[in-house]
Amino acid sequence: MQSSIDRKLLNLKAIDIFAGCGGLSLGFQNAGFKIISAFDNWQPAIQVYQKNLFYFLILINLLEINVIDRGISYFPIQ
Repeated sequence: MQSSIDRKLLNLKAIDIFAGCGGLSLGFQNAGFKIISAFDNWQPAIQVYQKNLFYFLILINLLEINVIDRGISYFPIQ
C-alpha cells in the first residue's frame, strides 16, 4: 500500500514560465512532474520546444500582461 505522500508525488504538476527550448520542462518531466503548460515569446525557441516536447505551449510576452504583481521562474538562458 502506498502512503499518501507517495500518491501526492505521483501527481506533481508544473508550468514552465519563460520555457525557452524546454530544458527545464524536460528535467521536471524526467523527475516525474506532469507539465501542464509552458510560456515563451521567442519564436525560434518555441519551434524547438514543440519539436522535442509535446506540452501545451503558449506564445505570449508575460511581461506585458498586468495580471500578477510578481512572477518567479528560472532565468532565461538565451
